[in-house]
Amino acid sequence: MDTNDKGDIACQKVILRALEKGIGVSRPISDASRYDLILDKDGKLYRTQIKYCDGERSNSQGSIAIRLQSDNKKPIKNGGRRWTYSIEEIDVVIAYFPRYDKFCWFEVSMIADKTAITVRFEK
Repeated sequence: MDTNDKGDIACQKVILRALEKGIGVSRPISDASRYDLILDKDGKLYRTQIKYCDGERSNSQGSIAIRLQSDNKKPIKNGGRRWTYSIEEIDVVIAYFPRYDKFCWFEVSMIADKTAITVRFEK
């Protein structure tokens, strides 16, 4: 399975869970936006980036890292380009953890301009 397949699975899981909870779901018609879905929850629209998170951090058992950067926009040392998410682009990140079949909702204020965060599921 490649990263596109994993992203599609995570997105479908989020759509299913949102519909089960009565949350409206819309999808952009092009890939030009930085978000995967728009969720209509409690009368507010959330530009939502979905992350499929199956990797464990090597130095911490029971925790999973969420990668919040992509290689494209922000210059980095080796000549490549990388970008993180900003408040102007998205409202939330929803991380899907297939190992636990669980989701985490992160407001953009928690993750803006960060390259990664870690979620712990076990002691």
